[in-house]
Amino acid sequence: MTQSQFSLPDYLLVAQERDAEERRRRLSGASGPDSGLVWLGVPFAVGALIFSDGSAVGASFLGFGLLLIIAGFFRIRRDRHAMARAGMATTAVGAVALGAVVLQLLDLDGTTEVVLPTPTTVAPTPSPDPTETTADARQSAAVAAGVPMFRGGPDHTGQHPGPGPSGRPESRWKIHTGGEVYSSPIVVGETIYLGTKSGFLTALATATGDERWRFDLGGYIARSTPAVADGTVYVGAGYALFALDTATGVERWRFPTRFVGTTSPTVANGLVFIGTQEGHLYAIDAQTGTERWHSELRGLVFDSPAVANGVVYVGTDEGKVYAVVAETGKPVWEALVGGEIYASPAVANDTVYVASTTPALVALDAGSGDERWRTAIGGESSPAIAGQTVYVGSNDNGLYAIDASTGKPRWLFPTGQAVTSSPAIVNTTIYVGGGATLYAVDTADGSARWSFPTGDSISASPAVVGGIVYMGSDDGYLYAIAGSGDRRTAAT
Repeated sequence: MTQSQFSLPDYLLVAQERDAEERRRRLSGASGPDSGLVWLGVPFAVGALIFSDGSAVGASFLGFGLLLIIAGFFRIRRDRHAMARAGMATTAVGAVALGAVVLQLLDLDGTTEVVLPTPTTVAPTPSPDPTETTADARQSAAVAAGVPMFRGGPDHTGQHPGPGPSGRPESRWKIHTGGEVYSSPIVVGETIYLGTKSGFLTALATATGDERWRFDLGGYIARSTPAVADGTVYVGAGYALFALDTATGVERWRFPTRFVGTTSPTVANGLVFIGTQEGHLYAIDAQTGTERWHSELRGLVFDSPAVANGVVYVGTDEGKVYAVVAETGKPVWEALVGGEIYASPAVANDTVYVASTTPALVALDAGSGDERWRTAIGGESSPAIAGQTVYVGSNDNGLYAIDASTGKPRWLFPTGQAVTSSPAIVNTTIYVGGGATLYAVDTADGSARWSFPTGDSISASPAVVGGIVYMGSDDGYLYAIAGSGDRRTAAT
């Protein structure tokens, strides 16, 4: 081809066209769909931050906006010229929104909030009310003592120090334990002790759920609930009772037993009492781990022994309740209740209350074993006692309040599913799992105060201390449930 005097060479024409295309592409990248994704994501994120107040809908908008912003960044990053023209402003705005999104996501459930200093006002200091000071000291001591063993104490009345959550329930945190949670959490001071399906005893921080230590129980599923006394945590698993240092998890001693299974240790007066699923009841010196005595019972022991007034009470799967002297193991009496006993006895008002699968809730004289009354309510839930009322879950899908003197029902709270979790009492509120839901129920009339859903059935029992309910579920999680009224808010 012959070139004219005024035409450009072919290679220059090609270069010119390439430059023009490059300019068009730069302009398109500066205002096109790539950067537009970021600009579209920003109002979603910012709007959610302003208007959502931590709701589920707000969280959805935050997540959607976040995805748009990330997608826009990803596409812009392939064109340095687009980043240079439009990306700088877009990146600045997007980065601010992204940072706010991350901060908001970290605090969607209100678990971490800033506490601003409260202005100090100089005023005369009033003299403290001795009554209030004493009450506060008692409450602080109760919270420090926590829930040291199954059912709260050796008598197994199910009373916990509290206080419970104030306001509507909110998840403070939850951790996955590796499988269904059969062991009930024990809370002493700032530590939770929990057995896991994977065969460990774990110590967790009450504030965060962070693990402090874990101890291998030999690969056996930990269905037993631990007990804490004098700086030692005791737990049964497989064919042994273990004693560990509460601070470090270092083993102090272990005592060989028959198969422990679901029975939990009870600590009273320097002795550790534990049953076995081969029909044995042991009394072990808490300090040395040496056997004080053991008894062979008729039937297998699935429940946990209760101790009150120097006597140990325990049931078997043959429907019998045994009373033996705590110091010697000498038999005091035995009583036939019927059915199979998986629930632990509770002792109050000189009476032993025990539930069986008949179903039956039976009141026995603590001194003689004579039957005082029975009612056709029961199952695997251990009874709790406050004043003249017995509270017990039942296999007929409800939580009952029973008159402790007569055995007559006062009210029924329907749960829709069998209650195998054992109730915990704090002042005028009962906490119990029914099906996959944790309920807070008014002791006076059985009305629901609130409920909190989990992902599966609840068979473990809750621990209530320091404004938190700690509860395990068959979904594998241990939950820390606080209340909306307990949130720490910034001073205005």
